[in-house]
Amino acid sequence: MQMAIDASQRYGIIAYPFNWDGYSTEEVANAYTQYIESMFLGEPMPAAELNSLIKKNR
Repeated sequence: MQMAIDASQRYGIIAYPFNWDGYSTEEVANAYTQYIESMFLGEPMPAAELNSLIKKNR
């Protein structure tokens, strides 16, 4: 799980030159971290617009 979280925190490097308009790299990385944690822990993601976008486009 830690490897998946670390990878999501490197979003800015992995996704270059693509970006998420209106969201910072840190916001996207944190949302992916929450998504990965929810998959491993079986708990729902916190309700937020960015989290909904990530879950919808998985």
